[in-house]
Amino acid sequence: MESKPVFLCVCNDNSVRLYDLPSFLERGKIFAKQDIRAIEVGPDGSGLFFTGDGTGFKVCKWAKAEAEAEAIATS
Repeated sequence: MESKPVFLCVCNDNSVRLYDLPSFLERGKIFAKQDIRAIEVGPDGSGLFFTGDGTGFKVCKWAKAEAEAEAIATS
């Protein structure tokens, strides 16, 4: 599977929005209980990224689908 750049953007509605680059087509949303204060990418090739709000943190992993990768959030 080819790696494609993705833009992660924290929004004022307690969400992180994911956009494909360079097209900026929306790829998904991750919701939190409070304002998100941090986003961190995991080790290269792991497909992990982390979001943190006032209640704790969420671990997310890119999952391989038939046509494209989708973000699946697990807490």
